[in-house]
Amino acid sequence: MTMQLARLDVRTSGDIVVAEIRGEIDMSNATDLRSATVAALSNRSTGLILDLTHVTYLDSAAIHVIYELRELLGGRGLQLRLVVRPDAPTFDALRLTGVPDAVPVLATAAEAETSIASVA
Repeated sequence: MTMQLARLDVRTSGDIVVAEIRGEIDMSNATDLRSATVAALSNRSTGLILDLTHVTYLDSAAIHVIYELRELLGGRGLQLRLVVRPDAPTFDALRLTGVPDAVPVLATAAEAETSIASVA
């Protein structure tokens, strides 16, 4: 699926939905990305991984979407994990807004999958 400024690829790994976003996330596309990601969840889903490895820019709208997803998924009993390398420029924006304190951030999608599986 192509959004303005960003590309969203969704796949499943067992009962985990992996949403890989590439490009920029800002107020022009953050809500559409959230909606498309939530639409990929099914009744069997145990968690969602937002893979932001290839995100080159994110603004406050993107941060807001992460917090919204945390609340929505938490209400459904689903796990949320983010994938961002600690040396990525976007990690600083997440750290400064407290995201790693609210949502586990891991360096790889495989680590995120293991993290969700260990809770389920």
